[in-house]
Amino acid sequence: MHHRISLIHKLKLLEDTFLPVLERKPYMSHIWITRHCNIHCKFCYIRDYASKDPSLIEIKKRLDKIRELGCRLTVIMGGEPTLRKDLPEIPSYCNKKGIFSYLVTNGTLLTKSLIDKLGKAKLDAISMSLDSLKPGKNSLVEYGKFIFNPKDKLELLRYMQNKYDIIAFVAICISKENIDEVIPIIKLAKKYNLAVTLTAMANPYSISNIKDKSWKTEKDSVLFRSKSDMIKLGRFMKKLEKMKKEGCKIIDPYAYFERVANFLKNRKTNECKAGKGFFDINTDGRIMLCVMSEPIDIHYSELDKHNFIEKLKVYRDKQQKSCLDNCMLAAYFDESYYAHHLLESIKLLNDVY
Repeated sequence: MHHRISLIHKLKLLEDTFLPVLERKPYMSHIWITRHCNIHCKFCYIRDYASKDPSLIEIKKRLDKIRELGCRLTVIMGGEPTLRKDLPEIPSYCNKKGIFSYLVTNGTLLTKSLIDKLGKAKLDAISMSLDSLKPGKNSLVEYGKFIFNPKDKLELLRYMQNKYDIIAFVAICISKENIDEVIPIIKLAKKYNLAVTLTAMANPYSISNIKDKSWKTEKDSVLFRSKSDMIKLGRFMKKLEKMKKEGCKIIDPYAYFERVANFLKNRKTNECKAGKGFFDINTDGRIMLCVMSEPIDIHYSELDKHNFIEKLKVYRDKQQKSCLDNCMLAAYFDESYYAHHLLESIKLLNDVY
């Protein structure tokens, strides 16, 4: 018998996205606890691997600020967050502050012992990246000594979901190199009663003033860039949307597929809520408008619930002029959808979990 996430936990997720939107406060934050990583992904947009990790005391101060701003959902980001030995202390503190904690991991360091610690710390949600069913032969990622059997990690996620009522799912980045593996990954995840979330790869070099020259060397091998690429991706997304309608455990709402289709057709995304509906706190404490962007010259301590929108406006306006026509992530990072479509969101959570 498949485990179902408790009604209380589902309602907590909806409440933590619904209330901030109603109150016109940021509904999502990303807190960067490290930029170090144990593997190398070809499509990774993380830079500055040498940056110093913030202390646990400093992370708690940042979570205090997130809650002060009215935000009730934070994504624990890296690098690879599981590199930190004090990781369980972070969702534990989130729970005390009334913040929904969501951990993003590549899964390579997940063990039953760590999962038990995170479960006892009352982590709310976890996503594990899985972009190939053959990690050892995956041209997208250099795993080195951290190659793993996907089935072993999916079993750990299922254990986490069943024992600790944690919302667990698989995150798939869709690129030109792994597009043929996406559907098999979805089907495998389903066997473990795990949902998936999908992200069509954006072009980091063309947005947000990113200066990482390595993206130019990638040419067209990974990213959907040309007109024919976009047509292929559009057709594939339609196929995935059909699978969702037929009962596949895909978390992303139908609005996501609609927004991606709109972007692919018009090269214009919907309104981006970066620096308004969501924001990031970098490892050094500076604000980032979104996960893809460079830190701006504002420290998180300078923000309060009265000046948040206005203080970031000039940076938001400037950034969106440079990236709005090239970024598909605005379609993905819109948790406000769940608040604006409450009944459909309840149905979505019930269908998937």
